[in-house]
Amino acid sequence: MKKLKDILKESLGELPSSKLMKMKYNPLKEGKFREGDIVVPSVGVHKGVRHIIIYDFGDGRYNIQPMGLRPNQIKYALGAAGASEEQLKKVGSTPQKPAPTIIDTSDYKPGDYKIGKKF
Repeated sequence: MKKLKDILKESLGELPSSKLMKMKYNPLKEGKFREGDIVVPSVGVHKGVRHIIIYDFGDGRYNIQPMGLRPNQIKYALGAAGASEEQLKKVGSTPQKPAPTIIDTSDYKPGDYKIGKKF
């Protein structure tokens, strides 16, 4: 008598759970792109428009959202769409914030501050 496991293996080729185990899952999210990168998709209603990556699934798929469009101009149902690595081309990376500057006020005397005064 055949077990259910064997019957499923014959009909499906492999068990669904083993397919999920063999799927290339990348827990470190070391794909081509990172969240915040600026990309241009090659397919879809907004192809050629700059998008920002808002989520990395870790398996080569990304959620992207168009940049520079008003909400009523975005044609995606929920404001974002999914895309694979092959459909995207990197334009820029996450904008880096400049390092904060520290102002040395040790040589100022009381009353030398010009903040809030008219010149």
